[in-house]
Amino acid sequence: MKEVNDQEEENPEFLFCDKVDKYNRKGRKQGRQVVVTNRFLYILDELKCKSVVNLNDGSLSSTSLSSMADDFVVLHLKGDRDLVLTCPHKTELVNTCSKVIMANCKKVLSMTCSDR
Repeated sequence: MKEVNDQEEENPEFLFCDKVDKYNRKGRKQGRQVVVTNRFLYILDELKCKSVVNLNDGSLSSTSLSSMADDFVVLHLKGDRDLVLTCPHKTELVNTCSKVIMANCKKVLSMTCSDR
């Protein structure tokens, strides 16, 4: 995950967008928007882009999902960083990211379902 440095995406194809709640390091909930394009996953707040995950370079290493109907999904990033989100459409979010990674990198995104 890295901060946006006026990084422009040529011809973005928007594949998924939804309102999510991101949990910060202190466990506080923050309202965000998640947008998945054909190359990047963006985490946005009302005013600016907070972070970008490049789906082409292996920045997203795996995901963890809750098997319950609580909407929790964890995106495990390179460098021991995680994004903890609650997303009402968690399956679609992970599936869309997986399809982008498969199409661009020919790699399978690892998914774990657990209640821990």
